[in-house]
Amino acid sequence: DLARYAIGVRQSLAGISNPVLTQAMTREMLKKQKDHDGLGVFLAGSGNTIRFFHDGRNAGFDAMVIACATGGKGAVVMINANDNSGSVLAIMTLIAKDYQWPGTAPSSSPTPVAEPL
Repeated sequence: DLARYAIGVRQSLAGISNPVLTQAMTREMLKKQKDHDGLGVFLAGSGNTIRFFHDGRNAGFDAMVIACATGGKGAVVMINANDNSGSVLAIMTLIAKDYQWPGTAPSSSPTPVAEPL
């Protein structure tokens, strides 16, 4: 469901039929409103490298969705633990580097993709 959400946001931004959000509303959603916050999502990058993301936690579960606004790259990680070690973000960082997401550093030092730029 989180992946479908990310795909739906990207399709709406591209002007592909979306029964929930208009293209104009999606543009507003992915525009920095305050600090690095969009409407309902957090934002990183700029221009063609903008990524939208959100993370969450319930008792016993952590999750994160990150997607590039253009280009079709994104991932969802869900684990059945409340892990304060940062493993979800570390997994996302590895995925982004492995699949060469735009705006991610190709260096060997870990740079979280969700960190505001």
